[in-house]
Formats: sequence, structure tokens, C-alpha cells
Amino acid sequence: MAVVGWKDGNTFHSELRAVDAPVEPRGATTKQTTAALLPDGHIAAKVEVQWLNQSASGQRSALIETSPTVHRTESADRLRDQLPSAVLSGELLPSCLPKEGVCSQAFELTEEHYALLDGDRMIVPLSLMSSWWDDTFKERERLQDIAFLNDEDVVETLLFELPEGYTIVSLPTDQDLQIDGLHMTLHSESTAGHVTIIRTLSVDDGIHDLAQYGEIRDVVRKFADARNQLLVVQKPAPSEPSQPAEESISDALTPE
Repeated sequence: MAVVGWKDGNTFHSELRAVDAPVEPRGATTKQTTAALLPDGHIAAKVEVQWLNQSASGQRSALIETSPTVHRTESADRLRDQLPSAVLSGELLPSCLPKEGVCSQAFELTEEHYALLDGDRMIVPLSLMSSWWDDTFKERERLQDIAFLNDEDVVETLLFELPEGYTIVSLPTDQDLQIDGLHMTLHSESTAGHVTIIRTLSVDDGIHDLAQYGEIRDVVRKFADARNQLLVVQKPAPSEPSQPAEESISDALTPE
């Protein structure tokens, strides 16, 4: 509803009318992590994040509320909560273009012994994935209704570059869980020398009754728990050394 006014001669009129509210574009967070996996289990990764629309507004608000130094420190601390021995490089402070409704961030990291070596196999976690949603709805009980104030789509892509000759033993299990207003997926695929893992979460704005908390929590925690799945790869079998050709008896008896 809005008050609409107009002038008729010297008389000003006004009335309350129903008007269509502007439709806010959906917020979106896209994250692309490209990680080179080394034979010793170490990784070297490049991370690129982009926030759009309402998601970008949240980033701009955070930048306004804290100093750049504090923001960088808090970002680094969150990353090290997930990757304790990671060495970070690059700018952790997002850059924003308010008129375009876009914020972005890019940085690099390395971590030793990211993957576990088990004989000729390498067990690779998905802990490079991270979203603020990973820390939500951890409590099993809740006292209030649930309100999502904005539409938001989260798409996170993790691309592993495998060491030369390594093959896939097992991929993370695909998942797809949806209820009214929330939808999460996890999908993996492989090509020669690469594994791509994508997890998504879509949230529609709206208020949900407290009785729905259990199923809402199931979707969000399933999205978060995708980080606990594993990729298993295997190094190539060592090639057997070539054997010299056996000398025949006749050759051995032949005088030089």
C-alpha cells in the first residue's frame, strides 16, 4: 500500500492505494576453488568468490561495520578454523561495486598434508568448501519461528586437478534434498585428470512455523555435512623394469 497524491486545480487530493512492490533480484553467492593436488597430499588452491544483489549488500554492511584490518583478520581466522595449517596469500578483503550490486574476492592458499595417504590411495576431504550456512541451524532445538528475509542461491564449485596418472576410486555421493522454500544438491563428476564437485543451496524468503524446524535443519545441515564426504583416488602402479632378453644356449656356445 502507498499514499498517492495529485492536484486538481487548487485542490490537492490523496488516497491510499495498493501498488505492486518492486521485486528484489535474488541474492547469489558463487564460489570457485581450483586445487592442484600433489602426490604427497599437499594442495595449492586458488579461490574466487562473487556476491550479487542482496548477498553483496551483506558484504558491504560487514565492510562498513568493521575496519579493513579486523575484516581481514576475521576472514583469515574463519579459513584457519576449516584448514588449520593453511598458508594464505592474496587479498581477503572483498572489493565492491555498489551500483552494480557486486562484491568479489580472490586469494590463494596452500596446505600441507591436506589429503591422507593410505598405501597407493589418497583420501581427499572436501573441507576446502565453506559457506556461512555451514554454521547455521546446528542446534537440535529451537524456540522461535524461522524467518528467511531474502531469496538466496549459493553455488560452490570445487575442482581438483589430480597428479598425473591418478585414477578415481570413489566419488562423493550425489545428494538432492528439497522442501518448501529450501533445496540443496551435491553432485560430482570426473574427466581425465580432474574431479569437479558442486554443492548448491537455494533459499526462498518467507516465514516458517517452528514445527518445520526439523526438516529445515535437515536440508541446511545436509548442505553443510557435504564437506565431510571424501574423494578417493589411486596412484598408478609402478611400471616393471624391462628384463634383458635371455641368451639362447646356441648363442652361448657360439665361439666369438
